[in-house]
Amino acid sequence: MRSLLRPTPPAAVPLQIPEVTVEPLATLAAAADGAWALLLADGCSYKAEGDVSDVLWWTIKTVRFEAGELDGYDPTIRRLDRDATII
Repeated sequence: MRSLLRPTPPAAVPLQIPEVTVEPLATLAAAADGAWALLLADGCSYKAEGDVSDVLWWTIKTVRFEAGELDGYDPTIRRLDRDATII
């Protein structure tokens, strides 16, 4: 004869998850042709490989500037070497 009683599951132990604050280091944007751009959290430093005109640009009022166009004019915009560490 089978028992009609079900075993009692073990008591649940509350899971304590510590509060964690995170801040993004960078945003990675990939183009369809394999090109990529990495924009650091400061919004001004970037790395790029290939033609990134469809994934990275700056605008001033209604004028769009491709990556590299403002580098010599605005000292806050910095293109980093491909091998430069970001952390």
